[in-house]
Amino acid sequence: MIDATGMTGLEARETLHGRVFGSGAVDFLPLPAGGALLLTAAVEARAVSEPLGRLLGLPVPMQPWQTETHRGRMLHWISPRSWLLSCDQDDEAALAAAVLRAFPDRCLHACAQSSRISRFGLRGEGAEDLLRQIGFLALEPGGIVPGGFRRTLLAGQPTLVWRIGPTEWQLGVDRDKADHLRGWVLRIMRDEAASDRITAITGTQERRA
Repeated sequence: MIDATGMTGLEARETLHGRVFGSGAVDFLPLPAGGALLLTAAVEARAVSEPLGRLLGLPVPMQPWQTETHRGRMLHWISPRSWLLSCDQDDEAALAAAVLRAFPDRCLHACAQSSRISRFGLRGEGAEDLLRQIGFLALEPGGIVPGGFRRTLLAGQPTLVWRIGPTEWQLGVDRDKADHLRGWVLRIMRDEAASDRITAITGTQERRA
């Protein structure tokens, strides 16, 4: 079956390989869901940051787009009173319950997000150029530095962007928008392949000699 983006169900589960804008190879691949909690404070962040940090086992970021990591958990600043925690999926429910117990007055709320977010990996020398083609990354001249995080628009959709390393990224998008984002990436690779016959898009049925 072919969906609205022109992809079959099989293609939507496969990794795309290609070259983008002459800057190098790039892989675009689906990732396991993982756990995610949106943490929202009803009071000033400083009033909850210390007990929340003790509960999670890592410092609570207080600066815009700051990320703290420890033992496989990542805590991202989203707004002055909200954070996104990335964790093992098996820990998601237990952590949400722990927040409820630690803040019985509901001054901090935890909402599970793993069922709402589709994750993709993007890696290779052409990864950053591909992202810049489909959206705006950051105001800073250097863009998103390794270890950095942003919430921005890619392919017209709100997207969470983590830069894991110089050539490795992770993207998180609402599950019902995942095919839309992947369709944009596929179209960019197809356009590039049409102008560079050395490029192959594997993971689809198209190859060029």
